[in-house]
Formats: sequence, C-alpha cells, structure tokens
Amino acid sequence: MSVVRENLDVLNPAGSNTNLSRTTELNFFGFRESDKDVNEVNTGVGDTIYTAASGTTFPSPLSQPTKHPTFGGTYSGVGTVTYKVEISNHTSTPNKFKWYKDGTLQASGAETDITSGTAQTLDSGITITFNSAQGDTGYYRDMTQGVEEGDFWEMTTVLSTDSPHQLGRIHAKHEGAVDDTRGVISFKTNNGGAPGVVSNVGTVAISGDMIANGTFYSPYIIDSKDFFVKIDEATTPADKFTWSEVSDFATVQQQNVVIDSTANVTLPGVTANVAGQLLSYSNGTSTNVVVAFSSNTGHTLNDEYKFTVFSTDSMKIASNGAVTFGAQVLNIEGANLNVRIFDVNNNLINTA
Repeated sequence: MSVVRENLDVLNPAGSNTNLSRTTELNFFGFRESDKDVNEVNTGVGDTIYTAASGTTFPSPLSQPTKHPTFGGTYSGVGTVTYKVEISNHTSTPNKFKWYKDGTLQASGAETDITSGTAQTLDSGITITFNSAQGDTGYYRDMTQGVEEGDFWEMTTVLSTDSPHQLGRIHAKHEGAVDDTRGVISFKTNNGGAPGVVSNVGTVAISGDMIANGTFYSPYIIDSKDFFVKIDEATTPADKFTWSEVSDFATVQQQNVVIDSTANVTLPGVTANVAGQLLSYSNGTSTNVVVAFSSNTGHTLNDEYKFTVFSTDSMKIASNGAVTFGAQVLNIEGANLNVRIFDVNNNLINTA
C-alpha cells in the first residue's frame, strides 16, 4: 500500500494538440480469493484447503468456516511444499493430529495434541491454528475403513503471485484538436465487452449468415478487440471454420470447427441458453463469445467474417461539464432510475 500526502499529480510528458492526446491513466487492480496474492507471497502461506473424510460429521467450511483450522506463520523454507494436517484420533481429549510434507509423514509419525486458539508450529515457520470456536475436540476420523482416514487440511506454500485483474480505470485526455487546455475525463469498470455487428470481409457466399453474441471477459479492460472467423473447409454434411484474433490468421485459436446451426450453449450469468457455438482459445479457455450460423453448408472456402468486441465508458465528463453515462439506467440509493434525455426542443433523444 502506498500513502500519498495531499496531492497526486500525474503528468503526460509530451506536448500535443491532437484530439485525445495528453493521455494519463489511473488503473486499479485486485486478486480473486482463489488467486495467489501479495499477502500470501509475503508470508509464503497459501490458502487452507479442507478435505472431508468418508462419513465425516464435521461441518463444511462453507457453512461454518470459524470451526476450521488455518495455516499461518511465515515460510522460511526453500521451494514449494504442500503441508497436510490430518486428524489421527477423534476419541481422545484433546483430539490429535499428524502432519505431512509433500505426502511424507513427519515427526516420526508422532501424534500432536490439538491446542485450540494457539498457533502450533510444524516447521520452517509454518503453523496450524485450530479455531477456539471449535475447541480441542469434535473433529472426525473414520475408524471403520480398511485404511483409516481422518479429516485433513492442506496448504501449498506460495513463492510468486498470480496476475492481478483490472477492476477499473480513470482516464484523462485532451478534448478536441485545438491548441487549448480543455480536457475530458472518463471512468470505466471491467464488465467485459459485447460483440458488435458481424461484417463480411470481402465477398462471401451467404451474406449475413453469422451473428455474434455473449460477453467477452478479460483480466484487463477491453476498449475494443477484433475477432476473425474464416471458412476453412466447404464440404458436406457441414462446413468448417477457423477463428483468430489477427486478420492474417498467422495464429489461430480453433480450426476445423464443424458448423452446427442448431447448437446452443449455456453462458455464465445467463438463464436461457444462447444459440450458437462457443469460441475458445487454443488452450481451452472460453472467450464467453458465441457465433451462430444460419446454415451448415453453402459457404465458400475462405469466406471471412469480422466482428469487434467493445466496451463503453461507465461515465465521461466533457470540458463543458456535460456528463455521458454508459447505461441508460442509474441506481440511486438502491432505486433504478430510467434516464430520459431531451434536446433543446424537448424531443426525447434516447430510448429509455
């Protein structure tokens, strides 16, 4: 964390009178709960992961997280290590555990009494703390299995962070192409991007055959991103397509995808299925963008289509004080308000 006293000045060092020049930005980033974050790297301690024994009576961490132990401390060892703490006796008072490193039993297999509310040292600075909300007893071990099995908790040490994702951006720039001091400032949040209208690249056999849908999500704010789809095989019973992020198809993400005009997919956050076929990257990661063809056949080899995923500013303030909102619905103190905009002649000029 950085502390800035009083003022934070951001300067673009280049002089220019062109429109949208003199650009400066403030970007905001964060980590998901599942990410390896900066705090974890500073201590070397990753997330505590619970695995239930067969037939366990111990509550899930989703319903009662305060009853579960957590790993802590500051890792002083070398390399990535997975620690495991397993309940070895649930009938004694207090209950007991054994612990492992990378699957190897430690402390010569000796059992350790649970002392809730106290950080119990394993090694290399790593500790395990059983929560005082649960106490020293009430844990679980299945004694009826051929191989005895207890509830256990694991943690893998963290040496480097995952890449953070962008949450938002404040963007200031020059307004217009005149030698003056006017500025415009915009605010944008990372809420993905929507595909625009599909256009034909050159002449195609079936004009208007393909549409795009979905919402493209990225770790970073997307102002615009191009998608290119090309017919790479015209055959029966169905033609095939390839898609790329570059117009010359020097690198492709998927190829020889069989066109299915009846396909539909389920997208995150969307209740109804969306007609079309999901585009995925070469590593299998979904783009969350769908393309739908009206016909399986009838295309010509190398027919090409293009569409652009784009996002709009959440809010923009022009030099004259005019405010533009990216949505026509505003939420004020929990209430959604439809914004109607009129021109000087009192004519409604938006569709809210």
